[in-house]
Amino acid sequence: MIETDSAPHQHSKIVGLLGILVAGLVAAYLPSASNNFSLIRLPSRTFFYAKHFGTGVILSTAITHLLNAAFDNLRHVRWLGYKHWPGLFVMMALLGIFYVEYVSNAYLARYHTKCQSDQDDVRLSKTLPSHSRPADERTSLLECGPSVKADVSWLKRQERILSVLILQIGIMLHSFVIGLTLAVASPARFQELLPAIFFHQVFEGVALGVRLASLQQPPEQDVSRPDSPFSSSTQSLSTTSFRPSRAERVLPPVLACFFAIPIPLILLVSLFIPALQSTTQPPSILSTVSASIQLAGRSQIMQGITSAVSAGLLIYASCVELLAADFVNNPDMQQETPSSQFGALLALTAGAAGMSMI
Repeated sequence: MIETDSAPHQHSKIVGLLGILVAGLVAAYLPSASNNFSLIRLPSRTFFYAKHFGTGVILSTAITHLLNAAFDNLRHVRWLGYKHWPGLFVMMALLGIFYVEYVSNAYLARYHTKCQSDQDDVRLSKTLPSHSRPADERTSLLECGPSVKADVSWLKRQERILSVLILQIGIMLHSFVIGLTLAVASPARFQELLPAIFFHQVFEGVALGVRLASLQQPPEQDVSRPDSPFSSSTQSLSTTSFRPSRAERVLPPVLACFFAIPIPLILLVSLFIPALQSTTQPPSILSTVSASIQLAGRSQIMQGITSAVSAGLLIYASCVELLAADFVNNPDMQQETPSSQFGALLALTAGAAGMSMI
């Protein structure tokens, strides 16, 4: 029989999970809270640099941490005689999320084209007598025409929410890996990992929090993207009259909680499940070897798969949704002063370098 964690180690886990919970929640929700409460409002330039610092953090997390963990934990897996499972899982996750976003954006573009056509029909119909059109046509035009601009704005904001959710899923899978690693760590190893994971949660929480806070801002960046199918119809929308929808108000605190909870939750569960607790000296050497091999094998494979999937999601999110959207396809960035652009690149590099050293 395997002895469970000692009382001091359980106490350390409780303190650790509370600290990680508070740090993650504060880091992820502080940018949104700054938008809503004047008492803690921060300068807008702070979020400008924090956003790009966070992009570097996420990129480094995906490549230097998750990708390496995936290959390390799955290097001995030979299912069906195939040895390239780590790279395959990464590629499947990356392509899978690309397909989801592509299909979603294609649907939005098609819907926008239909509404744009209906809006043109509405303009044309104003010059025609109402009795010259069928009743069902008049009803259809009235339903779509007056709300076209609002619908396009709403759809564009849903596209932005989708991008944030992609990032959220990748980060939460990474948190699952971290929580599992902490849960099965020995007391000495737990004490070594705890400070690093604490700072990791703060960095990653800020990276996610800035993106969550952007949900409550006008989609100026997306509107100005030259490749956006919605740019022509939303240019005239006034950002001063922007009002976040209920989803845009609720999502930041909810997703901040979802970010902060996984690691503490896994640690809490490990306190009540002996199979997830670190092992000490049991009376039987045979049972020690057998239990250790089984637990290590299952844990390694689970961590490897989740690390690979999370790496694929975060590589896609950081390169496509963050780097390309913020630097390459963003005319606002190109119109910034050289010093601001240099500062953004410096923040990006600092975030990547800082996370690679944790």
